[in-house]
Amino acid sequence: MLVILNLPVSLVFTFLFIIFVLLVVLLVVHYDHYLVEATLSQGFNQMPIISNEPDLKIEVVFKGLKFPTSMAFLGPNDILVLEKNNGTVKRIVNGTLFPTVHNVNVATKAGRGMLGINVAQSGNSSSPYVFVYFIESSGNKNHDAETGGKARLYRYELKDNILTDK
Repeated sequence: MLVILNLPVSLVFTFLFIIFVLLVVLLVVHYDHYLVEATLSQGFNQMPIISNEPDLKIEVVFKGLKFPTSMAFLGPNDILVLEKNNGTVKRIVNGTLFPTVHNVNVATKAGRGMLGINVAQSGNSSSPYVFVYFIESSGNKNHDAETGGKARLYRYELKDNILTDK
């Protein structure tokens, strides 16, 4: 039996295979990131939409948002959308963009920003609750780069097209 560093051959081959798989995964992830960056740098702001579902109808509802990350539906044609790097909550009704519903100061480095939104009906009011998850900026870019900012989850009410905590 061949022994390398007092290890059986099967263990050595298993280890080498795991290293090979990890390198392939890293190469694929890096290549995919490269393709997205190259596409965006060439002025293409939308990746093609691919669907294998023949009964699914795909249509553009609105163009012009900057880094939309998440959305929540208030109704069939009433959508709240987050813009990750701007820290804004936008509302689109029947394809029309309303003025900004809410704006917060967000950290934007390494995937931070406006990250999640959800809607729930409030028990006592006709105004829905809107839950927004984001990484808040401290206002100091050096501090945010070290600490990452503070994760926040806030509950607001949507009243008169504005998110309010009152």
